[in-house]
Formats: sequence, C-alpha cells, structure tokens
Amino acid sequence: MNDDLINRLTLECLTSNKMKYKIFGKITEYELPVETRKVYKEDLYELFDRLFENDVPENLLPDIKKHFDMFIKKSVDYFDKLKEIRQLEEEDLKKEMGDDYLGEVKAEAEAEAEAEEAEEAVDE
Repeated sequence: MNDDLINRLTLECLTSNKMKYKIFGKITEYELPVETRKVYKEDLYELFDRLFENDVPENLLPDIKKHFDMFIKKSVDYFDKLKEIRQLEEEDLKKEMGDDYLGEVKAEAEAEAEAEEAEEAVDE
C-alpha cells in the first residue's frame, strides 16, 4: 500500500464526521449493488415492517434503529413539504382563476366520479 492510502484510511477511521467533512468534503454513502439488494429484499422488508410497528429485534444494532427513525422523520418532513407546496399552488391557482376555479374543480371531480362509475359498470 502506498502512504496516501494508509493516511486516508487512518484519517477516515480516527476522525469525527465533522472533521472528515472538512478534510474530504462531502462524504458519499455506501450503496449496495442491485444484486445484493435483491438477495436481502425480503429480509429488509420484514425488518422495516417490524421497526415500523416498533417491534425492535433484541440483537439489532442501535445505529440501524437510529437511522430508521431518521428515515421516517425525513420522509414525513418530505411529505409535509409536498403537501405545503400543493396547497400553495392551489392557492395561487385560486387567485389566478378567481370564482371560475371552484366551478372547474367541481366539474373535474364530477367527471372523475362518472368515469369511475362507468369503469365499475364495465367490470361487472
């Protein structure tokens, strides 16, 4: 091994994440190959379901639970932002269209309901 590799490995193993960021810049996360994901897919789904129901396996590493909780929190934040954006867009659309907006929304909802009824009738 060359000295640069040894120095880099030493720094990565013995420094905090904050210091790593200062030294190396953005830290890239390790991504599993698709084949490996496929092998563990069912196990991952099972673990996810258990953690989602707060049924934490006894031998689970604390980091996994911590990162799962962070994933859930960030996902909820993401969905909240999407909802907020949709509401703002809807408010902007209402302002642009004025009174016509409510009539168009109602007409669209009625058309969708009729289409669903027609589709159900065809299925029967």
